[in-house]
Amino acid sequence: MNRKYKLIIFISVILGVFLILLFIQNRYQQNKTQKLAEKEASQGLKADQQAFYGTYAVREPEKKLEALEKFVKDFPDSSHIGSARREIFKAVIKVWPDNQEKMLAAADRLVEFSGESESQISEKVNNYQFMARELLAAGIFLDDAERFASKSLETFDKQQFIEYQKKQYAEWQKDIPSDEEMDEKYRKELAAFSTTLGRIYLEKGRTAEGEKILLDAYEVDPAIAQAAIGLAEIAEDRGENVKALDYLTGAIFTAGYGVEDARKRLETLYRKTHNGTLDGMETMLDSAYKRISTNPVKVEKYLPSSSRSERVVLAEFYTGAG
Repeated sequence: MNRKYKLIIFISVILGVFLILLFIQNRYQQNKTQKLAEKEASQGLKADQQAFYGTYAVREPEKKLEALEKFVKDFPDSSHIGSARREIFKAVIKVWPDNQEKMLAAADRLVEFSGESESQISEKVNNYQFMARELLAAGIFLDDAERFASKSLETFDKQQFIEYQKKQYAEWQKDIPSDEEMDEKYRKELAAFSTTLGRIYLEKGRTAEGEKILLDAYEVDPAIAQAAIGLAEIAEDRGENVKALDYLTGAIFTAGYGVEDARKRLETLYRKTHNGTLDGMETMLDSAYKRISTNPVKVEKYLPSSSRSERVVLAEFYTGAG
């Protein structure tokens, strides 16, 4: 083989190796680009969560409002948008407690994006309730609070509520409750929403109207703490301390974040009706808890089966129980 052919073969081999290396490099670059894109996409999903949760670390209301507004602008499609707008409403009434115009603008933003599907209507109802409760808690713009509470009740449709509940149970792959159970859920939810309006009436001095609503709500669901607390306040104002104590005793178990305030009121009433002492209060609460809170677990004696092993299972009913 002469030198000319050898040179051609050598050049061909070099060219082939070069093309193979070029192909490998391109594939590597494509894979790298794809992985980088996937990483950026993954980080993008986490970015909105980090940005939203980061707003909770901001303590100053003005700066918190700025952070929330920036979040809404930067992540308009985030699943946290609804929560961000609720936080904006809270921040607005804290920064400008006397500015009704700004409050109403924040309220409009909170409900404007809701559509007419069952889930969107449910969200709209909850947003009206949220705004009414926040204004009630702040003791400002009570006429608007009343309007929001009334709007939530007007929007709360029984058929839509039940259909939405059924869809949720189907998505969760859980057994759909019976019509009777669904009707009970609706009545309790309606009672909870009505309680907000009843408390607003009390705050506005419309005691008779507020008491009627709270009594109706309490009859449907005695576990509604705010209804029980409102009725306790009315009874105490009338000097009916025993009745007020009875209402508060039930509320103490379901007051949630308001449990500390309810506890203080309970202790005050207990002293008034027990010669100025707290002796026996814990025993009273234990008895009331057993009466009010029925055990959903049916206890049966354990009977070992033929496949019983020597293994031991530790079950923790709530965090820290073990």
